[in-house]
Amino acid sequence: MSKPETINPFMLWQGSFIPNWIMQRPELPASAKIIYGRLCQFAGRDGVAYPSTQTLADETGISRRQVVTLLNKLEKLGLIRRCKRATGDGSQTSTLYEFLKHEWASTPRENTSHPPVNSTSHPPVNSTSHPPVNSTSHEEVQVLRESVLSSFSLGERDLSLDDDTPTNRFIKAFQHKRPTAGHPLAKLNATEIQETRLRIKEFIDWVGENRIDELVDAIFLPKRPKPTTIKQALLFASKIVEKEEKAQAKKENQNATDTNKPKLWSQRIQQWEGREADEARASERNAERINALLERNRARSQNVA
Repeated sequence: MSKPETINPFMLWQGSFIPNWIMQRPELPASAKIIYGRLCQFAGRDGVAYPSTQTLADETGISRRQVVTLLNKLEKLGLIRRCKRATGDGSQTSTLYEFLKHEWASTPRENTSHPPVNSTSHPPVNSTSHPPVNSTSHEEVQVLRESVLSSFSLGERDLSLDDDTPTNRFIKAFQHKRPTAGHPLAKLNATEIQETRLRIKEFIDWVGENRIDELVDAIFLPKRPKPTTIKQALLFASKIVEKEEKAQAKKENQNATDTNKPKLWSQRIQQWEGREADEARASERNAERINALLERNRARSQNVA
């Protein structure tokens, strides 16, 4: 039998992260730690998460009833706070979770009998006799992590809605209709924010600035499905306008499909990637970015030498 091929897990996958100050607490069962880690992954840049209990149950393999019990335990210990949310018509929607500052994080338990795997007294399996392909020192790893994080970090200006531009008016009108959801752009990286703003501007150039408030009100009518993202809001609004155009063309005895637009806006928005939901593709792209950063760091080191 052939020997299984090895992998280097360094920054290889995207997934849930359970901090050590949670992992080391005997007060929490393993299942509660898993739920906490998965909740953290749902959190956006506004620091809140709102997955349903059924979603948490499906993704962790824990029964829904047990998930509710574990959430109660996390809240009782002061790790999270739950807030009920409601739509504009008063109907209940998924619960919002806030993460609370806890004394455990500032005073982690000492664990001298079992030092971490990457300590000097217990070298990892990939020791110096068999170094991984992308072998780097601890300092290099820290620099690399900071470089990766900074490439995806957002400044206040990326999320600012202070300027009274048509694009910002659309975003603020959407935010006003969904105040409990946080900032509409908070869960996007800098590239996705730029793409989103561009699509909004193109859409407003098409329909006209004077229709922004009217269309936002129309997509949030009580009997309509409520958009949860800016992309969905644009899609719903575009379908409203396209329906109006077809009705107008039919009234004027024209071919309803013969418009002066090269492609229907709803089709353009549906083809727009937006946030990367495909984790496999996202992981592949992240790996490419990391390799590029490593190559640049090596090139800089050689130039300095």
